[in-house]
Amino acid sequence: SAGNDIANAMDEKGVKVQTIKAQLIYMSYFEDVQNFNAESYANLFANAPNDSDLIAAINSTYSLDIDYDEFIRTYTFVMNSTINAFMFSDTSTKNCADLAAWADNAYISGWGYMNGFIGERSETDRIRYADNAGLVLGYLNYDPMEKVFDSAYSTLVYTEQGGLDTMPEVAGVGLFDGSKHGIYIGNNEMIYSSEAVGYITKDFVSNGGWSSWCTYEGVDYPQEVTDAIESLNEDSSSEN
Repeated sequence: SAGNDIANAMDEKGVKVQTIKAQLIYMSYFEDVQNFNAESYANLFANAPNDSDLIAAINSTYSLDIDYDEFIRTYTFVMNSTINAFMFSDTSTKNCADLAAWADNAYISGWGYMNGFIGERSETDRIRYADNAGLVLGYLNYDPMEKVFDSAYSTLVYTEQGGLDTMPEVAGVGLFDGSKHGIYIGNNEMIYSSEAVGYITKDFVSNGGWSSWCTYEGVDYPQEVTDAIESLNEDSSSEN
């Protein structure tokens, strides 16, 4: 009952993506908390700028003593064992907003890099992995209703659109450096699966060697992206 109340309250506060986190904290630490109110609890998630401040606010509000590092280890393990159903804004389409959410979830969940993987768990260590192209292919192939991966997309098909100075401020557009892909998630941040470090990592766009932005076959993009592409095409035509 409390789990359902939390899910509803998190949705109402616009932080649905953090529902599993909220439910996990409640189930793990709230056994002795009296007069629990899901709406007030959800407000803490809506107002906290980061997980460290969130745990501090929860400890202060409910007189708890949750260790931040211990919780993050548990949360990462739980998130890695599942795929967060609450992250999708529209399960009926494959869209760039959900692609960005997918990449962010993979980063939060501690997915590793392994060639040929698209987000499945390894039978050896039960950790989720994706190679560089597989991070996008995983989203394209994942059925959030059936909670399984299919094989509709075996090759990542992309179109380079222009230099980074022409990239629209839209989460879910791709970044390309001539060999590997990254997913833009907003605020000058991007996520990609790195063979060099062995896991999915987050960095600022300006820190990498990204040379162009791209779109992916199978992903729907908003009008802002379409307008940017048309503008680039018009500029190219006028130059010719």
